[in-house]
Amino acid sequence: MFELQGDIHLKVSETNNLETALKIYLQSLGHEEANFGLHLKVGKCYDRKREYTKSIMHYRTALKLEPKSAQAVFRLGWSLFRDGQKAAGLEKMKEAVKLESQMPSNLTKLGEVLMREGGEDDLNEAIVHLSAALALEPNNADALVCLGRVFEK
Repeated sequence: MFELQGDIHLKVSETNNLETALKIYLQSLGHEEANFGLHLKVGKCYDRKREYTKSIMHYRTALKLEPKSAQAVFRLGWSLFRDGQKAAGLEKMKEAVKLESQMPSNLTKLGEVLMREGGEDDLNEAIVHLSAALALEPNNADALVCLGRVFEK
């Protein structure tokens, strides 16, 4: 059994618990605030909770530690987009793809976001990004489905 700060004790039955994971990550940040990976994990937890203001803050902190991290830039963009800051979010996601053009997951997610935006220019750009994802991972089911949806529009 692991003891978290205070009187919280964890058991195997408490796995797959976002709140517990977040508490552990935040406790860890208290000991090691300049930890890039922990800020990404905390940001992702807040994304899953749809607490985008908090996730944005942690992704920005991660970027101060590793300014050229495509992963952190993309996650920041995704959180901004989900927070309603669509233009800023898209800009960051595109920046991340420029930083690391070999990440099929980022290419697919960007293609999906552009497909959902639905303007003709957005759809053409979605095709470019989804095609790039498929060139890297020909069996990428998410990219294939999204590409099909582009042509449905």
